[in-house]
Amino acid sequence: MNRKALLGVVLAGVITFMWGFAFWGATAKPYQAWSSVDNDAQVQARLAELFPESGYYGIPSMSQNTSEGFGSLVNSGVWAMVNIQHTPPQPGDPFVLGLGLALNILVMFLLALLIKHMHANRLRTALLVGITATIFSNIGDVIWWNYPLAWKTTIMVYDMGFWLLGGLVLSYFMRENT
Repeated sequence: MNRKALLGVVLAGVITFMWGFAFWGATAKPYQAWSSVDNDAQVQARLAELFPESGYYGIPSMSQNTSEGFGSLVNSGVWAMVNIQHTPPQPGDPFVLGLGLALNILVMFLLALLIKHMHANRLRTALLVGITATIFSNIGDVIWWNYPLAWKTTIMVYDMGFWLLGGLVLSYFMRENT
């Protein structure tokens, strides 16, 4: 990959990172798909009691019940997946932001490798890859993990912005006639 293409990879990574800030941080609109409670502090305290260690919990537990027991519990009550973090990173944590930027640059590098070997429209290729990945992961979460469609639709809007912006930048920097 030539220097111009590598510059495009880094620029696409930075632009998609900035898209993330704009989408997730500019307004609370993306979070309107979440349900909420009236007593956040009480719920936080109770969650800390029920889940003394950080981790991702499935309730009922598939590992603590037989198949029959699990099925019976699912049929008789609530099913939940809970991500508990007792020491979450603070908003704006430089390490987490650095990891996020590195991830975006890596994804754009992988997309650039794919685009490099395509002779078709590069933007169309990037969008097709993006649509495929977006639908597979997000709709899969709705089907297999019971995530709310409204929440996953919000994420799909963000994802498609990511692929569109990255594809536009890479398509520009990877033109063959320049």
